[in-house]
Amino acid sequence: MNHCTKKIAFILCLAILLLSMSCKSAAVDANKESEIVIVDVPKIAFVTYKISKGQEGNTIELIDVIKAEGKLKSKEKNQNKIAGNYELIQLDKNGNQLVTTTVENPLNQTVEYIQDNGELAKKELTFQSKEIAIRVQIQARTSYLLMQEIGNESKNYLKTKL
Repeated sequence: MNHCTKKIAFILCLAILLLSMSCKSAAVDANKESEIVIVDVPKIAFVTYKISKGQEGNTIELIDVIKAEGKLKSKEKNQNKIAGNYELIQLDKNGNQLVTTTVENPLNQTVEYIQDNGELAKKELTFQSKEIAIRVQIQARTSYLLMQEIGNESKNYLKTKL
């Protein structure tokens, strides 16, 4: 046998040895009990509501809910409970509050602008109806979203099953 034939034979034997070892380890792994690990994947909800003025108070209408995997960057927001603003509350299956997100009243907005003389000014805008989109980090135990007007919770709310 020449030198090239010996190298080819050696490589062939090595490949057969590696293949037989991998088959044996697969057979051993198949006999082990498989362990299932459930990992909670963080989810975000994109919720769109329409808020409208009515004769007996404002109305809340759900337009759309889209859930997606992901995590929001945490931002510290001012969570002032001011009458007329809204709260989006995450509830568990028993109705217990998990997280509350405060949303400023979309029907009353303050805009800042520059006047002709170069000075900064504010103007209050009032709308009859307005759509709002809210992004929230969904907790693992969240089953419902409750949107309600602060100060008028008993009349003006909308509960949505996720």
